[in-house]
This record gives sequence, C-alpha cells and structure tokens, in this order.
Amino acid sequence: MMNKNSESIIENITHESLEAVKRARREDYDRTRVLLIDIIAVGSAGFRLDPKPRKLQELFGSSRGSCTLFGAWSTTNILAAAVINSFSSHVLELDDWLAPGLIHAGASVVPSVIALAEKEGKSLEETLEAIMLGYELAGRVGLLLGKKHYKYWHTTSTAGGVGVASAISYLLHGNDVENISRAASVAAAYSGGLWGIIGREVAIKPLSTAHAAFLGVSSSSLSIFVPPGNKRVFETERGICNVMNGECNIEEAMSPPWRIAVEVVSNKIFPASRNTHTVIQAALKLAGKVDLGKIKSITIEVFEEAYQVADIIGPITVDEAKFSLTFLASLSLTRGWNSIYDLKKALSDPLVRELEKKIRLKIREDFTAMYPEKQPARIIIDLNDGNRIEAYEEIPIGDPAHPLGAENILKKARLLAIESKDDTMLRIIELLKNPSMNESIREIFESSIKDKRVISPKPS
Repeated sequence: MMNKNSESIIENITHESLEAVKRARREDYDRTRVLLIDIIAVGSAGFRLDPKPRKLQELFGSSRGSCTLFGAWSTTNILAAAVINSFSSHVLELDDWLAPGLIHAGASVVPSVIALAEKEGKSLEETLEAIMLGYELAGRVGLLLGKKHYKYWHTTSTAGGVGVASAISYLLHGNDVENISRAASVAAAYSGGLWGIIGREVAIKPLSTAHAAFLGVSSSSLSIFVPPGNKRVFETERGICNVMNGECNIEEAMSPPWRIAVEVVSNKIFPASRNTHTVIQAALKLAGKVDLGKIKSITIEVFEEAYQVADIIGPITVDEAKFSLTFLASLSLTRGWNSIYDLKKALSDPLVRELEKKIRLKIREDFTAMYPEKQPARIIIDLNDGNRIEAYEEIPIGDPAHPLGAENILKKARLLAIESKDDTMLRIIELLKNPSMNESIREIFESSIKDKRVISPKPS
C-alpha cells in the first residue's frame, strides 16, 4: 500500500509518467508534434493580436539570450521566453485542454520546454519526449486533486507548474526520478491560482499559464538546493491534497483514463472558455431556424463548472465576452461564427445585445455529474406563439471523442498565421510538418527567421 505522504505520491506519479513516455509509440510523437505546432501558432498569434503579452515583454526589458519569443521572433533569456510565450499561448483562449486533469497543459508546458530546448540545443525528439512527460505529470496531478480542487483553484496554475518542472528537469537530467520528483514537489509547494480572483479578472487569466511556466522553470533550477530525499517540502500531515482542497484520487493518478496523456488532449476552434463550447455548438445548431423577433425567452442548461467560469453577464470587453455564456449563445444564434475574431464586432451589435437579455442560465446536477468526461449543455427557446425548439450538445469539437484531426489543427495554425500576418509562423509550420527528429528546435526557428520570403496571402 502506497504511503499518502504527498512527496511519495509525486515520486510515484513521476515514476509512472516516465514509464508512459518510455512506452510512447511513433503516433504519440506525431501527435505531440502537432500539439507543439498548435501552441506555437496560438502563442505567436496571441502575441501579435493582443497587447497584453507585449506589455509583459516591456516588463522584462531587453533581456539577452538564445530563446525565441513567439510572434516577435526576437530572442531573450529562458525565463522571459517561457513566461511571455506561455502568457501569449493562453491569451486568445485557443490553446489545448487536457479534460481529465482539468488543465491547460499545452500553454504551460510547451513554451517552457521549447525555451530550454533552444538554449541547450536539444533535438526535436528530446523536445517531444519532454513535452509528453510534462502533459503526463500535469494531467496526473490534476487527476489527483480532482474537481473539488478545481472548484477553488485554477488547476493550470497549480498542476501546470508541476508539469513544467518535470519536463524541464527531464531535459536537464534525463530519466532521473529523484531529480524530477524533487523539482515537481518544489513547484507544487509554491503553486497557486484562486478561481475567486481569476473569475473577476479574466483579462489577466493567462497569468495562470505564465505563472506555471515561471514556477516550473524556477523550481527545476532551484530544486538542486533541496537535499535528496528531503521530506520537508511537504509535511506529511499537510500534504498537497489537504492544503489545496484536493480529493487525493491516488488510484486515478496512478492509473489514469489514458494510455498516454497526449492522446486525450482536446484542441479548440472557438476563442472562448472551453466550458462554453458545447453551448456555442448547441446555439449554432439552432441559428437560422427561428425568427429572432419571435423569441420570448431562452434557457441554457449547463453543468456547474461552466457557470463557475463563464457567468459574466453583459460583457463590455472581448476578454469578458470569452467568459460569458449568455453573450456567446446570443452571438452564435444571431450571427453564427464566420471568423474566430467575431467577438469584438458582436459587442456593438444591437441584435446580439438585445437577445442576450432574454437568456437565463440554469445549473443541472445531472449535467454536473457528467463533467469533465462530457460537457452537456441544452438550449431551450420558447417562442411568443407557445412553441419551443431546443438543441443539446455534450462533446466539444476537438475533444478526443470528436477530434479535429491533425490536418485541421494545421489548417487552424495557418489561418492564425495569416490573420496575424506572420510569415515566419507559416515557414515554421512547413518545417515542422515533416521534420527530421534529429534536427533541433533552435535550427528550425533560426532557418525560419532568416528566410525572408513573403508567403502569406491577404487575410480574408
């Protein structure tokens, strides 16, 4: 029987995560490469299309180094690159989601691993293995903490840092359980991210992934000062589960609902909170099927977590709009989604704003019990003539049960590059489509940045 001392838990999770990566198949490397492309594209577009990452860059100043900033395509030091790229990768709300672990693993892990891999000249194969391990450990710690933890904490900010620390340590120290688990323990000890604050300050929610990157990179570096076998990182009676409202789902963490974590990652097509996507899909089913002027009222039935993170009524900014179930449903019913950047235009559309006022939200316990395996949402439209129409969705597009597929993820990356007028990103996508596994990330970035061809058409 395993000891429930949290350091022992993390050490055992680390061991199982390393074993999963050892058993990785060729398709797992291919899948991870596509996830890497998705995050680089989302991150570079985030840097160019949103002012907040550039404001964060100003804070770091002109730091010298060999690590690339997505979108800017300049270089800086490893910590600045990891933090800014992680922030950029989450700012558009288009980064991936590991549903069983309740975590945005990609935006935390991938930029941090890339930064170190560049600095150390690591091969693409080594980079992908570290990313796989980061997803694995972040997801398992997310499972360990469970829905009870997620009710209070943003798991991305807590378990995300653990995933980053493990991936960075793997690149630095190789297959060493002691070093990796020690770095993961330090990261867990200093993690944070309260939903109560994030829910009110959604504009800076990407600090969750940036914090995870900062925490993971720093913990991996500083953990060498923690003596091997030191149990003081967590006192036994105040382990990670107790102090962070965790469920301590040890069996789930040790035997997760996947063969390897990267195979159950969800990808996103709507720039909005993941927990709103089935609402958007249900609304799109009904779009065009009803005269908007004849609508009396609309009821949206959702699971508790959707309401928890997307309960903003009457949003006035794009950031708030991404976390408003009522606004997103109204937008989808009124305008559909012709572009992933329809949010800004819709904020000033009187039809969208008037219909939004007719919507009320209802939490259903049976829907909540199905989350996160499913994300059920029902939209019920009552008409002035007494008739009713409705639509139901429970699986987001991009979920493993409803996958986008590699080619559609690559198409998404190209569209983001075109929208943000980023020729360098388009060249990186082409190089990463069929790369040599011995080639380094540094070489791929350098050759793409030096190549000055203009290959992007005008955005539509």
